[in-house]
Amino acid sequence: FTVDDDLTDFPVLVDITDSDLRIYALSSGDDVVFTDTNGFKLSHEIEFYDGVSGHLIAWVNVPLLSSTEDTILYMYFGNTDATNQEDPAGTWNNNYAMVQHLDETSGTHNDSTSYANHGTPSVTTQGSAPGRINGADEFDGVDDYLQTNTTMNSSEDMSFALWVKYSSLS
Repeated sequence: FTVDDDLTDFPVLVDITDSDLRIYALSSGDDVVFTDTNGFKLSHEIEFYDGVSGHLIAWVNVPLLSSTEDTILYMYFGNTDATNQEDPAGTWNNNYAMVQHLDETSGTHNDSTSYANHGTPSVTTQGSAPGRINGADEFDGVDDYLQTNTTMNSSEDMSFALWVKYSSLS
C-alpha cells in the first residue's frame, strides 16, 4: 500500500501468522524485536500473540513511513534469553492522548500511552466481544459506557478514532 504524504512516528499494524514464529519465538513473544534498515530498534506493542499458531498482532512505531519509496522493517525473534522487548509508551508518542485496545476481560482498560488515561468500563461484555484486532467491548446502546480520566484542551486541534460495529441502527 502507499501513503499520500510522508508520515513520522506512525504506528503501523503488523498482523502475521508464520510457522517460524511458532517454532523459534518464545511462547510469550517477549523476544520479538522490530528494527529499521539501519538496525535501529523500533518501539512496538504486542496486542496479541499465539505461540501455538505463530500468529502475531503488533503495533510498530515507524520513524518515517515514506510516500515515495518502500519502507522496510525487520523483525527478529528466537533469543531464548530475551526479556520483554515491548515499549507501548514509545509506540504511541505524545501526540496520542489515549490508546485503549479493550482486550482486558475484567477490571480497568489500560491506556498504552505514557499519559495513563486508563478507563473504567460499565459494559455488557468486556474484552471478549468480537473485535477487529483482538479485544472489544459490547455496549448495549442504553446505559453502557467507558469512563476515563482524560483531560483534553478544547482549544487545540484534535481527532478521535474509534472502530465501531453496529448490530443495528435506528
